Amino acid sequence: MYRILPLLGDAGLGILSIVFVSHWYSVSNMYAFLLLPLAFAPDLDAIVELRRRGKVAASAENPSDHRELLHKPILWMLVTGAWWYFGGFYGAVAFVLVTMHFVHDSVLTGWGVPWLAPFSKVRMKFFASEANQESLARKDWIRTWKPKDLHKAIVAHGNENWIRDLYLRPTTVSIVEYGVFALSLIALLWHLLA
Repeated sequence: MYRILPLLGDAGLGILSIVFVSHWYSVSNMYAFLLLPLAFAPDLDAIVELRRRGKVAASAENPSDHRELLHKPILWMLVTGAWWYFGGFYGAVAFVLVTMHFVHDSVLTGWGVPWLAPFSKVRMKFFASEANQESLARKDWIRTWKPKDLHKAIVAHGNENWIRDLYLRPTTVSIVEYGVFALSLIALLWHLLA
């Protein structure tokens, strides 16, 4: 059951995104919440790894990261950007949902995002040390890994038990993500009552 804890960050950012866009467009349309699964869509390839291995983790035992197939922000943003242009409100919701997913995946957890994919496989992550630990040191504000460097880093520093280690005790990750989720529930309640 604890394996769903990393989804709370995406869920919280998704709810906040829908509330934000609804407020921005001055629209109170509950159907927009039917788009919430888009907040998780780039992670659908993780289901394959979860079924195959019983967990999603990049480590020495499994030196690949699931963010290869669907983590292509440019493509997602082009498609949802076109939807926004031609479809207005719902397209705006879709655009913000997928964009926030990639921003979320670029901070705190995981091995970053190939922001320029499919043109480049270089991963970018913000506020991360070479060992993929959160860091506010200026040199760690933007961390990049080329594919061969990423493989070496995963083998050296990957953690098969990252969910347990990051979410089942007070850590920067758990505090921020649980806080975002709690804030999203408050924003949702405000949205429903407004």
